[in-house]
Amino acid sequence: MSRRTCIAGYSGSGKSTVARLLAALAGTATPALIIDADTEAKKFISRDNIIIRQLAGVFGPPVMENSGINFAFLGKMVFSSKEQLLKYNEIVHPPFLPKLRNLLDGQGDQAVILDAALVPLWGIESWFDSRIWVHASFATRVLRVKSRSNSPDPISVENRLCIQEELMKEPVDERWVRLENEGRLEELARTVRALHYKA
Repeated sequence: MSRRTCIAGYSGSGKSTVARLLAALAGTATPALIIDADTEAKKFISRDNIIIRQLAGVFGPPVMENSGINFAFLGKMVFSSKEQLLKYNEIVHPPFLPKLRNLLDGQGDQAVILDAALVPLWGIESWFDSRIWVHASFATRVLRVKSRSNSPDPISVENRLCIQEELMKEPVDERWVRLENEGRLEELARTVRALHYKA
């Protein structure tokens, strides 16, 4: 397994499942660490009062909640249009990416898997030894996102996924391995195992 791997793909493609399957193949002697970029970004935003105030200024006072942040409200506002998502990205991504790089660099020689949809958008492919793009059809992704207990209202799911595709295209250069995830979990596990042992 590569020392540093990124797994990207649109919402509902199965990135987190692939990350877990790949991490399990690393073994118990030197386990792989999974870093979820969404989780780390939320931690980062929640601790930065300047960013919270900037987000409230752009998306409205309801963003702020008990000296923290209302992520449910923020998500609805951010994914209401491509323009709103771009405004969010302009505020959050420039200060967040150095923090993410420091987190990755701080793991030493441990195998690390970054679960992050936006690696191609961020242009940070060079940070990694291997790169996996998890692909699933639009219809499959819609069904998966709608089935999540914490998913947004069904009407907005399609809009969110469309906006994400408008903002970021699937990478096509040879640095990326495209992993299909349309079938059952057993099929995906076999594909991930084959990819792991081939690497």
